[in-house]
Amino acid sequence: MFVAQRLVRRATLLLGLAAAPLAAVHAQRDSTATVRGAVRTAEGVPIDEVLLVLSADTARVAEARTLGNGSYSLTRLTPGAYTLTVRRIGYESRTLPVEITTAGVLRFDVTLAQLSVPLDAVSASDTWTGVVGVVGEYATMQPIGGVRLRPLANDGDSVHTDAQGRFVLAVPDGGTGALRAEREGYQPRLVSFRVRTGERAELAVLLDSGRTQRNDAWVWKDLAQRHRWSTPRSVRVARAELLATGARNLLVALEQSPTVQESNLIFTRGACLFVNGQPRPGFPLDAIVADRVEYVEAYALRGDLSRTLAVRWPRGASCGAPGGDLAIRRAIESGLGIQYVVVWLR
Repeated sequence: MFVAQRLVRRATLLLGLAAAPLAAVHAQRDSTATVRGAVRTAEGVPIDEVLLVLSADTARVAEARTLGNGSYSLTRLTPGAYTLTVRRIGYESRTLPVEITTAGVLRFDVTLAQLSVPLDAVSASDTWTGVVGVVGEYATMQPIGGVRLRPLANDGDSVHTDAQGRFVLAVPDGGTGALRAEREGYQPRLVSFRVRTGERAELAVLLDSGRTQRNDAWVWKDLAQRHRWSTPRSVRVARAELLATGARNLLVALEQSPTVQESNLIFTRGACLFVNGQPRPGFPLDAIVADRVEYVEAYALRGDLSRTLAVRWPRGASCGAPGGDLAIRRAIESGLGIQYVVVWLR
């Protein structure tokens, strides 16, 4: 009986000692603030990969990057006067005062204006069709010269950025496509565009020098081959078009995109899904968040003449959502339902 009482008293003492620092931690967290918001254009389009740096005097206090939906969060801040620097290649830089007076969450949204490439760097013609833009480094937001931008449909039309990181690429027929941005010492990146005849699309591309180059040349080779052998049974959707729908679910965004609606092709949960060129058996299309996607290519039955997707799909593996559906199989067999979908993430 005496031993039991002593053990109880000891346990109570230990719990009391453990609770004291825990309460202090909670009190410390409750006394701090969080600055949360989103970075968008004046038209309300979210801007991802924006670098936000919060400083007090000259000291850097916190930093964050915006996500695909333009949101950011700066946490564990004490009340005081700060300066928020907002930077993104291809957009104006802004320096804004931020006053934190109390603990809790402070909402702070930022609007950035896109910087256009000078017209004389493109063409004097008002009917010029193509893509213009700038390429910069992810870590520093500084422009990068000598970056090769290679169209997937035609390797011979490659262009390079100038000393200010700018590039100009003519796309006479317009449409939806993608470029591969590459330079020694940087991770290659896929960049999508959609341009109408007589107009131009503007891109702001960031390359990361901190990642290791991967041995995935076959993925890019397959992608380029599918583009060169495209048919009316295929469809491609750029990131800008997905974001314009405002849908969070990728399947819904695709269904609402003008390109898909004009094609009369049907997207379902039963399609065989590839992510960044790699097969994902049993994974449904609607499990992907739209703002994480850079580019989508999709093929109905006999739409992929290169047969790269059929060859890469694991033998006997199920497509899309588990269980399947008779209506989905009939849609695919009719030639209107999408059989293969390749999603390229941001």
